[in-house]
Amino acid sequence: ALTRGGRYAEAARTYVQVLREDPDWPSARNELQAVGQRGVDRLLDEAEAAAADDAYEAAVDTLDTLDALREAAASVGVDLTVPADYSAFRNETVRAAADQLIAIGRQAEEAGSWRGAIDAYERARRYVQQEARLVMLDTAQARTSLQWAADDMDRQHYRAAHERAALDGFVGDDVQL
Repeated sequence: ALTRGGRYAEAARTYVQVLREDPDWPSARNELQAVGQRGVDRLLDEAEAAAADDAYEAAVDTLDTLDALREAAASVGVDLTVPADYSAFRNETVRAAADQLIAIGRQAEEAGSWRGAIDAYERARRYVQQEARLVMLDTAQARTSLQWAADDMDRQHYRAAHERAALDGFVGDDVQL
């Protein structure tokens, strides 16, 4: 039923569960190989389409689903393959997701949308693997928090400014208004 509906990844996960419970189930391994490979192929197509549409976060989420499916199949002895350039595509997509979110953060920061900037920078952390880029994100988030607190001060929202600074670790708990 799942395969007729084109839900190959879901069908593959069902076969994995069957094989975990009964590794000798007739034909389950062959069925998992067939529908699992279709699921991998479809997920890869979806990820490539999302990346082509500049929806890099969605593309990485789809690649994560693909990797989880492959790992689940491997746990019961079934190897689902990906193209030789998969690793490069994945790395490029992850980097593009980080770059896109950092750009969104900068645009939000320039517009004075402090929450939007901080959220974008925080989401970018998931995709950043280099220590230097993580330090850059720390700096951007600190700068944004300080700008937000300064904005609160300019509007005479002193308690909000203090809470913003305390929340982000710029003021200790012992500082009183």
